[in-house]
Amino acid sequence: MKRGEIILSRKYKFSDGDTARKFLIVLNEGSTQDPHLLLLITSQQWKRKSNSGCYAKENYFVLRERCDWFDKTTWVLFDPIIEYNFKRELEEHFKQNLETQACLKEETVNAIINCLKQSDDITPYQISL
Repeated sequence: MKRGEIILSRKYKFSDGDTARKFLIVLNEGSTQDPHLLLLITSQQWKRKSNSGCYAKENYFVLRERCDWFDKTTWVLFDPIIEYNFKRELEEHFKQNLETQACLKEETVNAIINCLKQSDDITPYQISL
């Protein structure tokens, strides 16, 4: 996985045990020692603002339709911040669960990360990655 990639998880597992096809954005390069940080994305507005930009206090970032790869307005969710360590990534790869779909522009990734840094949900450790 590489920074800025949009990944399709065919069987993303939620904290309640349910699974679904979900898209994720990779925030960092990761390594065998450090995890990749990923964020879920959705096209479901669900009481969220729709103007593009940063909503750090509400824990999301809005990408308008036709921004980079997206054909619909998309919300990048900051909760949860998903950590994929090397072992988990390898297991998911061999299950053929993860597939790279596209890559965001560097300026888009930077805007998302700068917004996320203002959120109360990111830890100093995660910022350091």
